[in-house]
Amino acid sequence: MNEIGRSVQKAKISLLLKEAFFGNLLMHLEIKPDKNIPSFATNGKCIKYSPAYAQQLTRSETAGVLAHEVMHCVFKHHIERGGRDHKLWNDAGDYCINPILINSGLHLPGKPLLDSRFANMTTIQIYNILYAENPPSDGGNQDQSQDQSQDQSQDQSQDQSQDQSQDQSQDQSQENVPTSCGEVNDSPRLSKTDSQEACEQESNIWNQRIIQAAINAKMAGRLPASLDRLITGLLAPKVSWKEILWQFVQEIAQDDYSFIRPNRKYISEGVFLPSLYSESILDIVVAIDTSGSISQDNLNQAASEISEIQNSIDATVHVVYVDAEFKGAQEFNPGDEIKLEAKGGGGTDFIPAFEWVEKKQLDIACMIYLTDGYCSSFPEQEPEYPVLWITNRKHWKTPFGEIVNF
Repeated sequence: MNEIGRSVQKAKISLLLKEAFFGNLLMHLEIKPDKNIPSFATNGKCIKYSPAYAQQLTRSETAGVLAHEVMHCVFKHHIERGGRDHKLWNDAGDYCINPILINSGLHLPGKPLLDSRFANMTTIQIYNILYAENPPSDGGNQDQSQDQSQDQSQDQSQDQSQDQSQDQSQDQSQENVPTSCGEVNDSPRLSKTDSQEACEQESNIWNQRIIQAAINAKMAGRLPASLDRLITGLLAPKVSWKEILWQFVQEIAQDDYSFIRPNRKYISEGVFLPSLYSESILDIVVAIDTSGSISQDNLNQAASEISEIQNSIDATVHVVYVDAEFKGAQEFNPGDEIKLEAKGGGGTDFIPAFEWVEKKQLDIACMIYLTDGYCSSFPEQEPEYPVLWITNRKHWKTPFGEIVNF
């Protein structure tokens, strides 16, 4: 092993000693040099590095890049690209994981890819934005993009490859533009005949590795709270939004026990037990953001669930359509069939829905807001009634209310 290889190994040991989570995961990846790549790269099985690039890094920067490659695997970037453009997928992955690494106290070389507008977005959401802003000229051809990344110098001599890597590394260190310090390629498992099954197997393998690494890091007292929450979110089983919606509304509506309306669950057995219910007919507002990607299928599902809830608790449902402004409203009384007829299609602003409630002077039990989540315009003050946000945006944060994903 030469001096550069020893330097990379020392950075690996540094991660094991100081950043137990990253260090434990790094043990599952073979690290080896490759003169034909520009920086670092992983495919979930190994990490390759350019000796010319690695030579320019400090030990803390090398440790940061190794952790960067590990996080590509944590987020399953090596198995979830599909037919997406290779470069844009790498950029999207970097925008997703770089803030996490920096917040964990790690150092990345040069000027890493960071953009606050991508905060709390998934890699796919970031990719879609990048693709819309700068679609690849080749249409994002999977094989072409991957082949170019994995073997840029296949038809060149070894010396030419090394020169190219050195030149590119020097350019990255000199230019004051955001650059990637390491990329991710598709897992070799995906080349198998049943790639879907292989993908699931690889995902399960990494889930087990992540769980064990998190346990070891916790025991060592070296798992940052923010990283702990992130891992929990990545591995947590998904709870149906319908279940949460029912629980949310029932907790509001059922405020006392009474024999006036017996619990129907036990009537067939000749047992009369009190049930929880509200004495008065409730008013519930369902606000719908008509500007974004709430599909008709989402609307139909929501209409079905809200109809069931309405009939079970005798509620009047006010449906409000909002984009950047109020667009219209529908009212459904108990027994009415709820058909949502979305209106709008402009920008996004959450405030008009809350202003509509105030204008109508409604004493509502709660508001259920269906939205894609791409807006930061909230009321200055939290409303007195509870709010449930139903969204298809992952890792979204709001100043108030509960959030559940479609």
